[in-house]
Amino acid sequence: MKNFQGNGKRWILFSTLTLAGGLILTTNSTTTIKADNIPVNAGTAETETGNEDTTPTTNATTPANDPTNDNQVNYTINYVDSTSSNVLQSTTGTADGGSSITIPTATIAGYQQNTSSQYQLASVTTDADKKQDISVPMTKLTGATLRVKENESDGNSLNRIPVGSLEVNDSNYKNDVQTELSTMQKGRKVDFANSTYGYSSLNTLDYLKGMENSSPADIVIKVLENEGSSDVLNESLSGKELDFGFQYLPIDENYEVHYVAVGGPQDGKVIYIDKGQNDNGVLPSTPHHRGIPASDAVPGYKVSSFDENDISFDEEAGVLTFKVPIEPGILITINEYDKNKKLVKTVNWDIISNDKIAIQPDSTSNPIFPSGKIRNTDISGVLSDSFYKDLIMDKNLIIADSNFDDIHGDSPEVSDSAAQVMGLYNQLYGLDTKNSNMGYITKFIMNALFPNGSVGENWSGNVITINAYLDFVDQSTSTSIPVTPSDVINKVNNIATTTKKVNLYDNKGNLITNRALDINTAWQSDQEFTYNGQKYYRVSPDEYVKAGDVYLYKDTDTSLVRIFSDGSGSIVDYLGSEVSRKLDPATDWKTDRIALINGNEYYRVSTNEFIKLDTVQPYENDFENLVTSNLTNTYDEHGKELTLKLPNNTGYKTDRIVTINGIKYYRVSTDTFVKVDDIQKMTK
Repeated sequence: MKNFQGNGKRWILFSTLTLAGGLILTTNSTTTIKADNIPVNAGTAETETGNEDTTPTTNATTPANDPTNDNQVNYTINYVDSTSSNVLQSTTGTADGGSSITIPTATIAGYQQNTSSQYQLASVTTDADKKQDISVPMTKLTGATLRVKENESDGNSLNRIPVGSLEVNDSNYKNDVQTELSTMQKGRKVDFANSTYGYSSLNTLDYLKGMENSSPADIVIKVLENEGSSDVLNESLSGKELDFGFQYLPIDENYEVHYVAVGGPQDGKVIYIDKGQNDNGVLPSTPHHRGIPASDAVPGYKVSSFDENDISFDEEAGVLTFKVPIEPGILITINEYDKNKKLVKTVNWDIISNDKIAIQPDSTSNPIFPSGKIRNTDISGVLSDSFYKDLIMDKNLIIADSNFDDIHGDSPEVSDSAAQVMGLYNQLYGLDTKNSNMGYITKFIMNALFPNGSVGENWSGNVITINAYLDFVDQSTSTSIPVTPSDVINKVNNIATTTKKVNLYDNKGNLITNRALDINTAWQSDQEFTYNGQKYYRVSPDEYVKAGDVYLYKDTDTSLVRIFSDGSGSIVDYLGSEVSRKLDPATDWKTDRIALINGNEYYRVSTNEFIKLDTVQPYENDFENLVTSNLTNTYDEHGKELTLKLPNNTGYKTDRIVTINGIKYYRVSTDTFVKVDDIQKMTK
């Protein structure tokens, strides 16, 4: 399973969200004025949310927060969206009733306040006049459109950069630029003569001199600073299109292309090096990846279609690096039934992408492919007979009753009926639809899927199920290792193997030497019993496994879990023994099942690693814009109420929904949650 914690990102909404000692500060937060019992026109008031002086100025001479002053007004300045009237930011203060205060200018990302202005507070004639609200309309401004084109040194477009939008008056705009351009190649030098801003070449912009070795993102930021954007993105850029074209310089040295695995058993390792073996040992100065040759493919990893957004060049080492992700395998399950619909045998093939299956020469007297070709590939051999050793191959298929699920990726409009699938394979590859032999049909289809034993990426991630009803009556009895009927428990269990093959035993307890359950495969048992002190599970009419060689599991709707931030992250193997590795607190993991180990339930997080249910928090991805309608309580990951309360009418983003003690919560920060019932989804 792959850890996908996302480098510890914090989740925010609309503005920078800061976690400081558990406190969330947003641009929507209230700024509270602290009066020091001195005349407010002395200009020494402080604010809790920062160093910027947003204190309203008054002409009053009466000390603020004077409980003996019956003329004192507690006022709130609300900066509101001029269209929706939603409160964007608030400031509070105190002054005498009837006095004039100056409305401070607020800097809010995406909005404009034209001028500061004076405001006359109402005189205090009743207690209601001691609390006054002031609304300041803020005009929504159109953002600046950032367009970036990335070209290779030969001028060909790499087309990797989506159009982004930058909000004016945003103090976070530099980080936004870095994020927008994070998919560009790293370490490559920019060709200033052939790179542009608008209609100007970068080498004509004097203020960019000395930045020839800088990244495209740093160059964009420098241009915006020159346009008047220092602390925030300048309002003058509202509605403008910021068009950049970056072209890289050729790589003027001999270099190598390294393909580095991401995830899986080879994680972080170089799995192939292209030294220009096919180009007289010299790679072109305009680089491109040509993929990993099939002969050098590493099973379980891609050989082409790599992530074009994660490329880096180390000039000193002379290495251009491409990241190679895991390629999911193909799971094939074949259920064989007799004509009375009794399940006789289940066979699972967990096939690794870009692997090679053993082949043997096709029969000369009765070849599977008389034409010698399949998928326009010359057939040098067919899958070895050993590939099918677990199947019943000598019976005829009852075509009307059988179905082949997801085996016809070339033609999704075809149903799963065996008749239609066979018709499709007849049209494409020449399958003989008059031959209903299970062996012939299975061999034809498998060789069509994996010509010459090659497991291509085109079937990656597929789950293929064949339900084959055969024209015979199974006469086998449910024999077992000698036990009395009272010792047998008829019970269906899901069992699974881990990192080693599991031995099978016959009905006399003898080891079966030519068959075993494969690594990391799932099976179903219909009986369990104990013989001579050893517990067994039956996996087919005449085959048994020892209970200590497998583990029981059940399916789960949960697919994502997070290690509690105060947890130890301890994990065990399938026998319940603690392993040396631990999962870091506050990290996210995928899971696919719940294992029952020594009476306890565990989530599986890798082939043979499990973590107890009560040490993690299951969750679902749920990306929503939320808004508070009242002062809202917050909670930690265990459901304990925090002192922090979210202000009314404030927006947040959530990335997930969790259930704590039966109550659903949204996450609004790394370890801060609100009850689903306490907050609303924002309407478009």
